[in-house]
Amino acid sequence: MDNRNKQILNIALPAIVSNITVPLLGLVDVAIVGHLGAAAYIGAIAVGGMTFNVVYWIFGFLRMGTSGMTSQALGRRDLGETARMLVRSVGIAFAVAFALIALQIPLREASLAIMQPTEEVARLMFKRVAMSSGGFSGKGVFASMAYLVVEYDGGKQKQCNFKDERDVDALLEVLAKEQPQLHLLSAAGEQALEKKAAEKAARKLPELSEDAQHSLTVLRRAKEYLDAKPELSAELSAAERRKRAQLQSKPVYRYVALAIFVLGVAAAAYGLYSVFSHTGSYGVYFALFGFAAIFLFSSYNMLPTAHNNNNAIMKRADKAEAAMAEYVKHYPHGAFPVASWYAHPIVLKQMMDAVEEGRAVTVPEALEAVKTRLKSLNADVEVEQEEYDEVVVIKALFLNHDYQ
Repeated sequence: MDNRNKQILNIALPAIVSNITVPLLGLVDVAIVGHLGAAAYIGAIAVGGMTFNVVYWIFGFLRMGTSGMTSQALGRRDLGETARMLVRSVGIAFAVAFALIALQIPLREASLAIMQPTEEVARLMFKRVAMSSGGFSGKGVFASMAYLVVEYDGGKQKQCNFKDERDVDALLEVLAKEQPQLHLLSAAGEQALEKKAAEKAARKLPELSEDAQHSLTVLRRAKEYLDAKPELSAELSAAERRKRAQLQSKPVYRYVALAIFVLGVAAAAYGLYSVFSHTGSYGVYFALFGFAAIFLFSSYNMLPTAHNNNNAIMKRADKAEAAMAEYVKHYPHGAFPVASWYAHPIVLKQMMDAVEEGRAVTVPEALEAVKTRLKSLNADVEVEQEEYDEVVVIKALFLNHDYQ
């Protein structure tokens, strides 16, 4: 094979592979969802695949139109025109992408109106959390994998994974407002909730002493005061959790991520140079690897940036603590019952539970009861969902201050 044929093959192979993989998208989707036990899944894949193919080929002119002019510019050795063609085509592609994102809902509705698929209405949604073995120990960050379960069509279920459990909770809050007819708990969940409410009521003392009642009044007023500014408590919790993660993470991981990111930038630069200067046969593969590494590590909180470095994270935590300290300083009912770095509605709620259940009488005793409970939670302790949600929010507040 002479050099001219090798050059043609080097150019043609990526295009051939690209065209071959287009129909594989739908085939792989059908192969996967075909094992889920419902024909509706395959029908949904067909609708989605047809919509994708229509949009994909409508804008096929961008690829076909620029390839010819780019090849002519390369043939003339006009690298300036080649670069301008790249910039123009990428600019058009980004503009089209943003337009599709902005118009995704009208496009979806138009596609459904044209194809008229059968509709299966989701009638039940509930949340599950797969809890890792990380536990609540001070040696690591508690990890979980949250997913939303949608029940439809006579009891069939679909699991939707989420990166962050708070996203599931936010979605459930929206559904509760927008679709009040939907049940947001499974039948087992509703039974467990009723059982838990009965158990909690049974744990409460039938009568409280005057000191205990006074403590409840103090804590209830403090909680109402914090509830008036929920953004302060939310930022305090988020900043302290980020600080805890930073303190517990190993710096070597960030150095490895930074090294791979730098290698990705170098590979992308070499690949683009090789493609435009015709100095290598594998420039396009270096470029693809480089851009993949860049986009992968840019999407995680692993690279040191202006907002993701040790100083910025510590300053954010200090700022959140200072804002809360300033707020509780103006508490109208005297001294605030807990230190400002523990000033969170969930902390006060758990203190109130300790008083009502007889584990404490005074406010300091209630705070000590909360600390004792948090210290006892580790990987071997099984907790209920409500307590898990609360502990995740407030645990870092106590860990970062050594339970002082």
